Amino acid sequence: YLDKNGSWKKLADTASLSYTHNKLVSGKTYKYKVRCLDKNGKFVSGTGNEKSNVFFLPPEITSVSKTDKGTLLCWSAVKGAAGYCVYRKELGGEWKEIARVACLNEYTDTSASKTQVYSYSLRCTDENGNFISDYLKDTRYYADSKPANGEYKIGKETYRFNNGFFRSGLQTIE
Repeated sequence: YLDKNGSWKKLADTASLSYTHNKLVSGKTYKYKVRCLDKNGKFVSGTGNEKSNVFFLPPEITSVSKTDKGTLLCWSAVKGAAGYCVYRKELGGEWKEIARVACLNEYTDTSASKTQVYSYSLRCTDENGNFISDYLKDTRYYADSKPANGEYKIGKETYRFNNGFFRSGLQTIE
């Protein structure tokens, strides 16, 4: 159930131990209650305590550029976030946390290799460093601080990119 202006609205029935509420607005507080039903759809639990959650959209990187010190990442602030956790993924690798940044909307990746292809993502954190958002998983890849274009070989694998995004499947070139 979802609290809509002081009135509880049923969101769904589910046999699962979880439910995903889609189309949330970043920074808005949502109040929920969960009730148990028997196999006939009758309530077998009280209304219980309500649980409040605030949903935050993951921040999007707005620019990536090359500086004397490394790869500069910039993003727009997310209202309500006290800081950000910066993630990097090498082509063919897994996401790894590389930094935590408080109150800034930029970070310079000083350990990025000019010969490697990377993707970056961010998560919002609260004042205590706890995550309050997820991170975007389908992000652009960058080679030497520019969107990856063309073919890149990593080991035995060849990857194709167009403006930082994977290219695959049948393509017509005119």
